[in-house]
Amino acid sequence: MLRKIVKLLNKLVDHSILLVLVAILLYGIYGIIDIYEVYDNAKIDESIIRLKPNGKNNRECIKQLKKFNGDIFAWIQIDNTSIDYPIVQGKDNMEYLKKDYHGEYSSSGAIFLDYRNKKNFSDFYNIIYGHHMNRSLMFGDLDEYKNKSFFDKNKTGKLYLKDGTYDLEIFACAQVSSYNSNIYTLKKTKNDRLNFIEYIRKNSKYYRDVELDENSRIIALSTCSRDTTNGRFIIFTKIIDKQTEDEKNEDTNDKTNKNTNDKKVEKTKEK
Repeated sequence: MLRKIVKLLNKLVDHSILLVLVAILLYGIYGIIDIYEVYDNAKIDESIIRLKPNGKNNRECIKQLKKFNGDIFAWIQIDNTSIDYPIVQGKDNMEYLKKDYHGEYSSSGAIFLDYRNKKNFSDFYNIIYGHHMNRSLMFGDLDEYKNKSFFDKNKTGKLYLKDGTYDLEIFACAQVSSYNSNIYTLKKTKNDRLNFIEYIRKNSKYYRDVELDENSRIIALSTCSRDTTNGRFIIFTKIIDKQTEDEKNEDTNDKTNKNTNDKKVEKTKEK
């Protein structure tokens, strides 16, 4: 009788172990599929990529991009990295942590502008967020700027808005806490702005001198960092002001009108 009980218990143990192993296997398969979907969703599909502005058709491209999602309003590219994405802006800074460019749920989220900033980037300080991901997806390539050699050699990017294209000059990078109020608070007064410029200079991992004052426009690209608890890694860029497409058109019209008027004057003199 005792032997039968022991055999029965052994069978139960064997079956239990088998069930545990099967459960572990299924969980592992689920994890692999989930990771694949997360990284696959972080890639921009071709229908959006083909609408990337090129500096000549910004207004029309962004108009078409808004058909996918009305929150898309710009595009950012950082040279010599894989950062080349549309920018959205949500009603708060939580919305696009788990929502993609089609407005659907996605763990990889989207690249988004702080909800407190103006969409035309007219603020002195603008913050753009993106998840830190492997395989050079989203803002994963910001890690490249932790390398001094890469930081020294790679200084440029572009910001595409509907009214024109702006060059970006990367001038600093920093490791900070997600609770750092100096970094994650917008700057309203002249004094706040000048103090912030000095703060960046003193607290950056790497920094290069660029001309900055209270009227400059700065963009911070922020992503998570595994180096510290609640860590964030940021690169700071300066928007290089230049003529917008509308301003160029106005100048062209002014020159055309001036030339027309000059010709009329010359004809009058001839008479």
